[in-house]
Amino acid sequence: MYIWNINALITALREDSFTEKQKKYYRSVFWIIIAISVLSFPTVFDFSTMNQIDIIDFICFVIINGIGLFVLFRIYKNGNKDEFFLPYISLAIPILLRFILLVIALNVIGYFLIYDLLPYQSLEETNLMDLTISIIAQVFYNLMYIHYFKKIYK
Repeated sequence: MYIWNINALITALREDSFTEKQKKYYRSVFWIIIAISVLSFPTVFDFSTMNQIDIIDFICFVIINGIGLFVLFRIYKNGNKDEFFLPYISLAIPILLRFILLVIALNVIGYFLIYDLLPYQSLEETNLMDLTISIIAQVFYNLMYIHYFKKIYK
C-alpha cells in the first residue's frame, strides 16, 4: 500500500497493476476514513447551532468540493481508463495525510497571527481565520486530486 509515495501509486494506477487484495485494502481503508469523518461531526447539518461564518464555510465546502468532483469526473471522461473510483479511493489516503499536515500548519500559523490581524474575533466559535484556513485547505485538497488525476488519465 502506498501511503506516502504518490508517484509509485500513480504508476501502479496507470499500469493497472493492483491485485484484488490491494484493491480491497484501499477500499476498506477509504470507507473507514469516511466513517470516522462522518461520525466525528454529528451536528454537521444542525443549522441552529451554526453562526454566519459556519454557514458560509458549509456553502464554500459544498461549492469547492462540487467543482472539484466535477473536474475530476471530466478528466476521467477524457482519459483512457475504465475505472473512476479506484484512483479516487487510492489517492484519498496520501492526499489526506498531506491535507492534515497542511491544516495543522495553517492553524498554527493562523492562530499565532489571529491576535495581530483579528484581535476582536472570538476563539470560542468559528471565526474569519477558521473560514480562511478551511477555504485554503479545501482548494489545496482539490487541486492535488486534479493534479494527480491528470497524471493518471493522460
